[in-house]
Amino acid sequence: MIKATMIIILTSLGSPHTAEFDSMETCLKQAPIIEEQSAILEVACIPSSKGNWININDYNVMLEGFLNMMDTINRRQDEYDHWEPLVDEQQQK
Repeated sequence: MIKATMIIILTSLGSPHTAEFDSMETCLKQAPIIEEQSAILEVACIPSSKGNWININDYNVMLEGFLNMMDTINRRQDEYDHWEPLVDEQQQK
C-alpha cells in the first residue's frame, strides 16, 4: 500500500503544512474536506514511503509517467480540439 503525504498551503502562511496518511485513498478522501475550509489555498496528496519522502528514483519514474500522460492529452486536444479517452471497441462489447 502506498502511503501519502498531504501538503496543505494556507492563505495566511507562506510555508506549507504536511499531514501523513496510511494510504493514498485516505488522503484523497480527506483532501476535499480540508480544501473547503476558507483558510486553505491548496491541498495536494503525494506518495510517500514509510512516512518519509519517496526515493528520488521512484519519484522520477512516477513523474515521467504522469508527464507522458499529460503530453498525450495535450496532443489529443491539439488534434481534436478536446480530449476524449480512446475506447477499445472490444471492451464495449
